[in-house]
Amino acid sequence: MAVQGIELAVGQRWRTRGGAVFEIKDVGSSFVHEGYPYPVMGNFVGAHPGPAPIYWTAEGGNHRQQASGLDLVELISQPAPAPVPQAVDLPVESIELAAADLPGRAPDILETAAGHLRDRAATYDKPEGERSMAQTVAIFNQFHGASMTEAQGWHFMQILKDVRLFTRDGYHQDSGEDCVAYAALKCEAKAREGGAAC
Repeated sequence: MAVQGIELAVGQRWRTRGGAVFEIKDVGSSFVHEGYPYPVMGNFVGAHPGPAPIYWTAEGGNHRQQASGLDLVELISQPAPAPVPQAVDLPVESIELAAADLPGRAPDILETAAGHLRDRAATYDKPEGERSMAQTVAIFNQFHGASMTEAQGWHFMQILKDVRLFTRDGYHQDSGEDCVAYAALKCEAKAREGGAAC
């Protein structure tokens, strides 16, 4: 049910061809006149001699053929939004979460991230440590005339994983664990920049 492409809805106010204003009260009326359904019902807004409801077709035409001045032609206002219910604090005892739905405790997340680091080190690293980020930032710096450090490269990757973690619904385990691993690699690289042995 629409007029000029605008869906008709309860609470809307429409101006008629004749200039009167009506508020829609029902969009599912069972009113039928001369075999034709008029599912939209409304009342005049403000003072008007005819307080009885008026019915329209699904396209906003009036059921009185001689009263085309009552056809809906202009949407004036949408219905007011429903009030937002006040939040209710639930007692902690009433909230039950399945353990499988939750990430592990912080030490478990750290150990899992460390496991990822060890697995990747066996595949990608060289004896002096992780090799790809130092080469990556060197090439990036060459292309862009930048001076990004290896630690900043890991920080960039950490931010990327944070974005992935916070733009999804719920917890994204891979992003969380990688973010922790990148934090460790960032600190390792930063320590090397300061001359500390790792």
